[in-house]
This record gives sequence, structure tokens and C-alpha cells, in this order.
Amino acid sequence: MTIGTLAKACGVTVRALRYYEELQLICATQRSEGGYRLYDASSTKRIAAIVTLQDLNYSLDDILEILGVAEPNNTLPLKAQRIARSRQLLERQHQCLSEKLASLTALQTDLSKRLTVLETQCTPCNTHNPDAGACQGCEHQDTHWH
Repeated sequence: MTIGTLAKACGVTVRALRYYEELQLICATQRSEGGYRLYDASSTKRIAAIVTLQDLNYSLDDILEILGVAEPNNTLPLKAQRIARSRQLLERQHQCLSEKLASLTALQTDLSKRLTVLETQCTPCNTHNPDAGACQGCEHQDTHWH
């Protein structure tokens, strides 16, 4: 298939595919009589992998490390090295996401506690000025976040 057909099939632009080719993330498997680059079904799978990894916030350099240089005949030892590197990168991403999730969970818990205090224990007073912060007499001033 031509680069235009491949782009439509994968939902990416021709420009993106040319850039992937420049970075050696993909390569044409053959040339037409007119000199056009032609791609096969394996290119579609590889581009899907590239797009998925980009969605996971991997840089194109990381993706190149994971997938390796696009060549028609990759050898088994190179594939084993790429799998090991891919595992390392995915484990690092997993750890980062776990840390972010823990942080967000702690923030959510804190916000829930603050909302509970505001809803159950704090009532507006006549002298309260929202722009000035919590009332001076309020025992829950730290909850207000003003």
C-alpha cells in the first residue's frame, strides 16, 4: 500500500509517517515501478504500536528504543534486547503512574475531609468576609483554604 493509503488506514498524517520513516521507526518494504514507497500489513501494526506508545506519553526516542530501527529482517537477539528494554520502560512508566495515583488519592481524601467539615461544622457568620479568609473565631480556619 502507498503512504497515503497507510496514513488513512492508521489514522495518522502522511507527514507523520514521513517523520517516522526519517527517524527509522518505519520503513517501506518495497518500491513500486514508479519509485513510490510501498508498505505491507506489518507497517500498520508497527504504526499502531507507535501511536499507542505515544498515547502512553513515550517520546519518539523511547519508542525507537522499544521497537528498534525498522528493518525488513530483524534478528532474534535484537528482538530480545528490545523486549528487555521495553519491559524496563514500561515498568518505569507503571511506577510513575502508581506514584501519581497515590498522590491523587491522598489529595482526594484531603478534599473530602475538608468538604465534610465545611458542610457539617462551618456556617457563615454575619462578619465573615470571604475575601479576607475564615472568620477569626472559626476553629476550622485551615479547612477553608482562603
